[in-house]
Amino acid sequence: MPVPRTKGDRHPAEAAELAWTETGVVARYLADGRGRDADLVLWRAGASYSADEILKAVSSCRSADLRDAAETILINAAERTDKQAVLNIAAAFSNAGRHEDVTFLLAAAIRASV
Repeated sequence: MPVPRTKGDRHPAEAAELAWTETGVVARYLADGRGRDADLVLWRAGASYSADEILKAVSSCRSADLRDAAETILINAAERTDKQAVLNIAAAFSNAGRHEDVTFLLAAAIRASV
């Protein structure tokens, strides 16, 4: 009997890696207890990626069950000094229907500005 696509035998990080190549790297760092290395990759993504690249990275982390990694990217994006960039990121997530991520990003931006 065929296995439904959503329940295939591929590891989620492998499938997600197709969308953001660093997903597998972050997953390996975390599995190896190298949290600081993972944090550096996640910081770079949040601090420097375009809105579309951040959407891809967060989506990949979420699909690989790396919730904390996804939120770390959002927190780092929210801390950008260029608030227009933060709004552009929020708009990209909103356009993609990712309203929980928009809420998380904006709440983190408010905390960062206080």
